[in-house]
Amino acid sequence: MLAHFNAVGYTEKSHTSVLRKFGQLTQENRLPESICFHTNGAKKHLTYHGIEKPENLQAIDLDTENPETIDNQICQFLKSTREMKLAERAPDIIKNLKLKTASGAYKKNLSPFDWQKVSSSIGITSILDILYRKRIKANYQDVDVFTYEKLKGKDVLENLCSVVDRMNLVNETYVAKAIGLDKYNEIVNNHLKRTPNTSLEKRYEIVSAIINA
Repeated sequence: MLAHFNAVGYTEKSHTSVLRKFGQLTQENRLPESICFHTNGAKKHLTYHGIEKPENLQAIDLDTENPETIDNQICQFLKSTREMKLAERAPDIIKNLKLKTASGAYKKNLSPFDWQKVSSSIGITSILDILYRKRIKANYQDVDVFTYEKLKGKDVLENLCSVVDRMNLVNETYVAKAIGLDKYNEIVNNHLKRTPNTSLEKRYEIVSAIINA
């Protein structure tokens, strides 16, 4: 993502600013449709964009042959990630905006109007927020969840790798388009002269096909 941003002239580098910029590009539909879904809004007033949250499905419903249940899972991830971000950001917003009760104490229970202020401060919640949340979870918070006996940890890992691989393809295609296919080819060939890399060879073919389509 940073390589993509650098190639096209964006200056964002920190985790927070990259997440926010990615969200902005998603809102502006400047990325492929397949990753332009996101959620916005405050608690109990979430809105979904680029994806429709199915009705009458349970949180655990999943049939990989049924796109509706897959959309439902994506929406569940967006919802829980957004709620976590709102909860994490709320204390700072309460203090920064001096949201106090009539007695002068900082508020513990926020009004819908207050929650909207918190919502505005965090931007939208996208697929990159979901991946960042999983990275934090795996590194710091609750890595044991991946070895939980009732959870297929191998499937979780393989699916995460698949999502990251597709995201990397998007970013690499934008890099190649920004610097030009000839320059991209030069970089690839210089790398392959030093290091055998069948994955890169396949990726080069895909990126070239996309740009030349």
